[in-house]
Amino acid sequence: VVEFSRCMLQDYEVGEFKRKWMELVTMFDVEHHPWVLELYEKRRMWCTTYIRGSYFSGFRITSRCEALHSQISKFVYSRCNVIELLQHFSCCLSFIRN
Repeated sequence: VVEFSRCMLQDYEVGEFKRKWMELVTMFDVEHHPWVLELYEKRRMWCTTYIRGSYFSGFRITSRCEALHSQISKFVYSRCNVIELLQHFSCCLSFIRN
């Protein structure tokens, strides 16, 4: 989980991010998981590498992170494995979307 957070939040160049992402999904054996594939397809909406320099209408990144963390913590607990994390995180996203 820490590895994914680091990959998502670090300010990598595009090529380096892609390499890091592929290493992670391979290491955790989730490269064919539908949720992971969808997440990667939407990387331009959440990945620091791709949103660098974007304007967010006065929203501070920390406030967005804190709000998201608050929602995620309702669904994800610290001792879950990667598959459980993906399942719980998917439930969280569905909750937020609704």
